Amino acid sequence: MRIDNYGYLDVVWSLGVARAVLFSPPFLLASLNPHPGLRPMEIAGLLLALFATGGESLADWQAQRFKRNPRDKPAIVNVGLWRYSRTLT
Repeated sequence: MRIDNYGYLDVVWSLGVARAVLFSPPFLLASLNPHPGLRPMEIAGLLLALFATGGESLADWQAQRFKRNPRDKPAIVNVGLWRYSRTLT
């Protein structure tokens, strides 16, 4: 496979590096924690992450269900949690 647009490839690789830099500090801090086990703030953060991931998954499922309905094809998804999770511009 030949890629003629090297600028695009640079952007893709740069975004991957930026994502790694953005998401790696929590894991670095967790590995440097001298206390064994989870502390209350870590448990709260884990619960928040699980709740947010579950909510986003539910919103995406609701949006897919909305889009599968032929009656709603031209409409914008504004039902369920998707109404709150989509970007309003």
